[in-house]
Amino acid sequence: MLSVVTLHLQRKEQTERFIKALYEMTEREFELIVVSQESDTETIAWLTRLQQEQKNFEIVWNEHNIGTAAGRNLGVSAASGEYIVFLDNDVEVTQGWLEPLIDTAQKQKSIAAVGALILLPQGEVQYCSHYVVEYSENTEQHSIGLHIDCILKPDSPEIDDECEVPWYPTTCLLIKRQAFLNSGSFDEQLTICEEDKDLCLALRQAGYKIFSNPASKVVHHSHPRTPAYAQIRESLSQTFRDKAFFEKKWNLKSIHQKSKRYLIETGMSDDEIAELEKFKMFVQVVS
Repeated sequence: MLSVVTLHLQRKEQTERFIKALYEMTEREFELIVVSQESDTETIAWLTRLQQEQKNFEIVWNEHNIGTAAGRNLGVSAASGEYIVFLDNDVEVTQGWLEPLIDTAQKQKSIAAVGALILLPQGEVQYCSHYVVEYSENTEQHSIGLHIDCILKPDSPEIDDECEVPWYPTTCLLIKRQAFLNSGSFDEQLTICEEDKDLCLALRQAGYKIFSNPASKVVHHSHPRTPAYAQIRESLSQTFRDKAFFEKKWNLKSIHQKSKRYLIETGMSDDEIAELEKFKMFVQVVS
């Protein structure tokens, strides 16, 4: 059995699209665990209706938002699969998305997790093996995160085939259940960010490997966000706290670098780039 774990908070349209695509595009049998981070009367009625329309669909109710890491851990505790796939509820899976992840995971016992190629709705790449980086040699400080240097398409030569990576976003990440438990699961001190890097570092510390397989493709509809949802997901104070906790725990720096070339390719003006450079805690503009 394979278990898909996702979190729901506020965005009903995204969750409905996610569930519809998941059941239409997944050929292998699976169970879906939806962890609801809100349990008001309207949400209970709506999710219960969706549950009745599908098979192997379980809901875990939280009265309040307990955070991404704690919510996913709760989902895993309710899951029965040998493999767990973490999927964000604003993701839309595509035909054939699952088998490449399983195929890679089965090649070696040491491969604990496999990530998909994450695409934006307009077809450009959001996350891939080329963008996820770790710097530890000939640098002043060990760092891990994203280095986005150019716009990529799914067939861009910069995207490696199936390969090992230092970490991968949990936007769409398959993980072996036992490896997840052996690594200590998600650190629940992290509530809105850094939990994916933290998990991957813990897996590596336990002797496992993380891979990416771009043959698996999903679309990430991360925007637009309602003001209420953005207030939760983009909380400056919580982002700062999570980042500081993560960096202290691992004695490294979390980075999110975007090159000027990339920003110009996206259509940003010099003034807009200069404004972005003021927010170095979130994005570091590099040459």
